[in-house]
Amino acid sequence: MAYSAVGLIALTVTIIVNFGVFKKPKFKKDLIPARKYYRIFLVSVCCYYVLDAGWGLFDALHNGIGLYIVTYLYFVAVAVSVYMWSRYTVEHMGEKNHFSNLLIIFGWMFVSAQMVLLLINAFVPVMFKFDADNNYAYVAGGGRHVSLIIQIIIFVITGIYSFLVWNKRKEPGRSRYLAIVLCCSAMAILLGFQFAFPLLPLYSLGYLVGTTFLHTFVLEGGKDDYRKTLEEALANDKKHQDELEIAQLLVSTDPLTGVKSKHAYVETEIQYDTRIGYGNQRDFSLVVFDLNDLKEINDTYGHEAGDKYLQDGVKAIKDIYKRSTLFRVGGDEFVALLEAEDFIFKDDLIEKFNRIMDKNVIDGKVVVSAGMADYDKKKDFSLGSVFFKADKRMYERKKELKDKKSKIEVTES
Repeated sequence: MAYSAVGLIALTVTIIVNFGVFKKPKFKKDLIPARKYYRIFLVSVCCYYVLDAGWGLFDALHNGIGLYIVTYLYFVAVAVSVYMWSRYTVEHMGEKNHFSNLLIIFGWMFVSAQMVLLLINAFVPVMFKFDADNNYAYVAGGGRHVSLIIQIIIFVITGIYSFLVWNKRKEPGRSRYLAIVLCCSAMAILLGFQFAFPLLPLYSLGYLVGTTFLHTFVLEGGKDDYRKTLEEALANDKKHQDELEIAQLLVSTDPLTGVKSKHAYVETEIQYDTRIGYGNQRDFSLVVFDLNDLKEINDTYGHEAGDKYLQDGVKAIKDIYKRSTLFRVGGDEFVALLEAEDFIFKDDLIEKFNRIMDKNVIDGKVVVSAGMADYDKKKDFSLGSVFFKADKRMYERKKELKDKKSKIEVTES
């Protein structure tokens, strides 16, 4: 009964340790490579454990019929498990090459040869027999020895190949090859002892140790690989997000003056129009600015001087409207949206700005015309209507400043 106990313990431990394999994965990216084949492989191994435990039970009872039936099924389970091992190994490593093709072919050949030998064993005991005169003692045949040798060769070759791949492989995913190496090593060693001691449950122990290695280095290693992959994905996402933000900043920023671009103004206009449409836009004022004589400066002194003139104009605006968002909506035209403190002191700010511009006309400095309009909930149904009112007042101010400049020029001449 001790023989049966080993099989039952191996069955229990395998189910407990690999319980998560039989469940649907929680993550979109499965932590267990080739889960489907791994699940089938484990099922075949569990069937083997059951049959191995049953063999120990019938052997203890000296039940000849039960021993014959269970032993036949035992060898069938061995064949199926070896084949599923070859399929799982190929899918697990993810290597599609001549070796993976040969491993699957060898798996099929082993299953076929095992079935043929079992069929022959019904007439000639090439795999096994039981000595009825000696309480149905198990006697291993030559076919059984050949079967074990072939299995050992398959595990050894697979282990060596996996070791070579593991040795040159880089993370992530390296642990999956180490799992195959350790599992193959455990199986090859214990099958070697099974060859010498056919009445010990070493095959069950080999599968138990092998699947434990797989669980440790595949599932736990898969979590590490998944974490590393996730960290890399998050790093890439952050990089892309940073690049997107930089691109958005470049699109939304005027490169010459550093204020918001026309693209940014259009997006802001959509937001304001949406809030106005829903009736939840709070009060604000809009100021339209236009630099006087920019074309004349460009034509007379060149575009570098014109750029400097633009930058001086923006500085003059921002010195007064420090808490407002400023947009460049044209070559020499700017818009400021007044909210918070700038909105509260809007009349004082426009008056102060105009005084500075009046002085700049006299001093020959940058001159900026400004026109302000307030948002009226009853009359304005878009930001554009507020802009239209401010733009009209800006042109009135522009004419006023030009007239003032003309009078100064006449007086000086």
